[in-house]
Amino acid sequence: MPFLDLNALPPALQASLNRLFDNDESRRRAVLASWAAAEFEVIHDGGEWAWDPWRSFWRRKWASDIRRSREDEFFALQQDAPYQGIGEPPPAAQPQVSIFDPSLPFFPTPLTEVRETMLSPWPDVITHAEFWAFAAQFCKGDAEFAASELEGYVSDLRKVTHPTGLQRLRPWARSAIWRDIVWRTEMAIAGMFS
Repeated sequence: MPFLDLNALPPALQASLNRLFDNDESRRRAVLASWAAAEFEVIHDGGEWAWDPWRSFWRRKWASDIRRSREDEFFALQQDAPYQGIGEPPPAAQPQVSIFDPSLPFFPTPLTEVRETMLSPWPDVITHAEFWAFAAQFCKGDAEFAASELEGYVSDLRKVTHPTGLQRLRPWARSAIWRDIVWRTEMAIAGMFS
């Protein structure tokens, strides 16, 4: 199975990956992972420009800001943080989970090694990458729980995805639904919404 060639990435991006991760699988995940809080945006697929000096010479400060935010959002190990919500803390602390842990499920792609896959129950509506990101980042790897959480949104997502959907001329509609899913989930995790 072919791998993402980490050495082909811009040197500054390679340096970030090498500084933050001690194995190639985690580095590949950092580049390929869908980040739920960023509407499933990824570094790969052209997102490397902020690390590529020749493409950003005229917007150096902007590129620097993007690099910093990407390191915060995409590269920081996603682990349970101390409870900061309103009211009582959750009854039991979850073990720390990192989406970059090679032993955890990942979505199938020809660009990375997959030891255990996490597949979307609705690949025509929610891609494997989106489902993996949601399950790994919000549901701590529990695919069954993630599927039940997303089930109520499938028809809305299908409507804006389908070519005959009512909002087919509004490309932002799908992003708006994902923003709502992510917001509601974050509020529920913080104990502020159920």
